[in-house]
Amino acid sequence: MNIWLVMLLAGALTFGMRFSFIYLFGRFEISAAVKRALRFVPPAVLSAIITPALFMPNNTLDLSWSNYRLMAGVVAGSRRLADKEYAVDHFGRHDRTFGVANCF
Repeated sequence: MNIWLVMLLAGALTFGMRFSFIYLFGRFEISAAVKRALRFVPPAVLSAIITPALFMPNNTLDLSWSNYRLMAGVVAGSRRLADKEYAVDHFGRHDRTFGVANCF
């Protein structure tokens, strides 16, 4: 019974935190500086999640050729940077934060 109470409370807390931001952003005008800063949140969070997995697969720094996660990350990053639409959108006009729909 305790586990269900913990799960319900955690779910309600998560919902409350997310809903509060949606509710507040709908009621108040956000400055241009904050909007510009918020554009960098998704890449920063994604980098924080992926970087340790690529460089430290066994909780130790591994920069060798046998680190297949790192090699896969290099291939994926190279493919993404080679995409001309990505290069124009992200380094030219800055229209989108993430071009995830155009990855493939």
